[in-house]
Amino acid sequence: MTPLLYRLGYFCARHPVRVLVVWLVVALAIVGVARSVGQETNDNLSLPGTDSQAASNLLADKFPGQANGSVPIAFRAPAGTRSPRRR
Repeated sequence: MTPLLYRLGYFCARHPVRVLVVWLVVALAIVGVARSVGQETNDNLSLPGTDSQAASNLLADKFPGQANGSVPIAFRAPAGTRSPRRR
């Protein structure tokens, strides 16, 4: 196995542009195949009869803007705590 890895490393070191082009072509081929074969994803999930679904329905009824889980969070440091930039 060592001679094979040595030859591979030697080739990569001697021909870096070729190796980068091959990696780029392989990456683009994988992305192309994944896009053509894979299914489209979505985040529509319902689990009738569960507490999670009841909570999701309640949020959709009462707070439609917050129903998909986008809730901004703000943190406040305790008094006397210093920011890392101010040290």
